[in-house]
Amino acid sequence: MQNFSYHQIKKLYEFTKKHYVVHVEVQRFIVEQLAEKINTIKNEKPELNFDEALDLAFKSYGIFGFSEIEEKLVNRLHKTYTWFFVRYYIKQFLNPKNLLLILSYILLAVVFYYAGLKDFFTISTIVLLYACLIYQLIVMKKRNKIKRKSQKASLIEEALQNTFQIMLPILFIPQFYLHFYATFQPYSYILIHLFVIVFISYLYIVNFNINRKKIKQTLTLLTKQKLQFK
Repeated sequence: MQNFSYHQIKKLYEFTKKHYVVHVEVQRFIVEQLAEKINTIKNEKPELNFDEALDLAFKSYGIFGFSEIEEKLVNRLHKTYTWFFVRYYIKQFLNPKNLLLILSYILLAVVFYYAGLKDFFTISTIVLLYACLIYQLIVMKKRNKIKRKSQKASLIEEALQNTFQIMLPILFIPQFYLHFYATFQPYSYILIHLFVIVFISYLYIVNFNINRKKIKQTLTLLTKQKLQFK
């Protein structure tokens, strides 16, 4: 965007915000696209001024404006961030500190099982787990609402705040096992607590025990690669 002044670049960003592009990563991608389109238009029609060329460039996106390309980019980045955190979790799972946490939970589950309190331990654990997730969802919703109102939302920041969302699709697994809990003892007890171990260790590793500054730098590089920033 060397051919554009500071005020013109600023106007392009304001233009994307005006047309409901709220994430800064997507804004940057679209601004660069618009700049390329404007350069092409002005080369073909040098008599047009900046605003006229911008209007023609915007029309090239069709009747839905930026919405289609924004949806495509947001989905692409969400998939990128999801796989990054899954790989990060798998890599960190065997860390000695995390293994100690896992072994402590296994020991606790064994003690309750042989003490005849396996039902109490299972139900209490799942209720506590769901309570933590509901709390996280409420916090996430409030943070995202504030950021979107400010019209300066960031997909990277949202990914860092909402890392636990990756585990939400498997929340129904405990309900499945509880349905067969009494019939398939002790196998169902083992399976349901393996699930809890995976969930708790994921929350600990990816949601509470990460270097957010370092992870943010990595996600920024991944974003540039996926969106092919120049």
